[in-house]
Order: sequence, then structure tokens, then C-alpha cells
Amino acid sequence: LVLATTERYEDLLSETNRAIGINPQNAKARFYNGYALTKLDRFEEAIAAYDKALNIDPEYAYAWNNKGFTLNILNRNEEAVDAYDQAIRIDPGYAYALNGKGIALDNLLRSDEAIVAYDTALKIDPKLADVWYNKGNALNKLGQNKIAVDAYNRAIGIDPEYAFAWNGK
Repeated sequence: LVLATTERYEDLLSETNRAIGINPQNAKARFYNGYALTKLDRFEEAIAAYDKALNIDPEYAYAWNNKGFTLNILNRNEEAVDAYDQAIRIDPGYAYALNGKGIALDNLLRSDEAIVAYDTALKIDPKLADVWYNKGNALNKLGQNKIAVDAYNRAIGIDPEYAFAWNGK
């Protein structure tokens, strides 16, 4: 956890590999191994690591979420939606998974569905600037520019330095 929070991803990868060598059934070590691989842009390996964590613990919501995130990076959005749905099934209050699902849906040009996911996330935590920003993007794609500006303004109100929100506005 310390290596992850201090962004020492090569060290994190090394230490999680060592932990997996000691106990291959350690789902958390496999999760953090996937996290390190994602941060090191080794996306296919990361997905495999998340899958190994999920084979050990199929109810590991964070692993489902991070698998979805990594699948989004690879533009494998349908698979990402499925992964996020698993995370949300396990933890219906997982706002970050709802945000990720919204991004995947928006990438699939299913912006109406994305907005539903964002709105659900915002009911859980209305102070997530990223969700407001992503909602603004989806609204913009739907031509709902006035409402999109309102969403961008909400993101900026939470984080005045949010350059992407300023750009979207």
C-alpha cells in the first residue's frame, strides 16, 4: 500500500511478485500486482493479474473496478461495463465504479445510460468532481450544452484547478 501511494510502481511490482511467490492464493497481492502493471502501462498483464485475484476472491469489488478501468484504457468498453457491473453488484455504493461504468457507456455512445450511472454516483457522493466532469461530457455529446455547462461548473466548484472541466465548459 505504501509503495502504491508513493507511486513506486516498479518496487510495488517486485514486492507483489515476491508475496505471490510466498502465497499464490493472496488475492490482495494479485490485486496490487495488477495495479502496478496498470500504472506501468502493461495492460494485458494487469487484466490477467486482476483475473487471478478474482479467481481467488470473486467478490473483490476493487479488483472488478480496476479491471474495468484497465479495459477502458484498451477501449474494450463492453467488457469494462461488465466488470463495473460486477463491482456495483458487490458494492452498490461504489461511486467510482459507477463513474467508470459511465465512461465506458459514453465511449460506446450510450450517453443516456452513462448519465444514469453518473447520477447514481452523484447521489452517493455529490463532491466527486470527476463524475460531474464526465457527466458534462456525456451531456455535451447529447447536445444538452446548457446542462453540460452546469455540470462542468459543479466540477469547477469542487476543484477550481480542474483544467479539463474548464476546457469542457
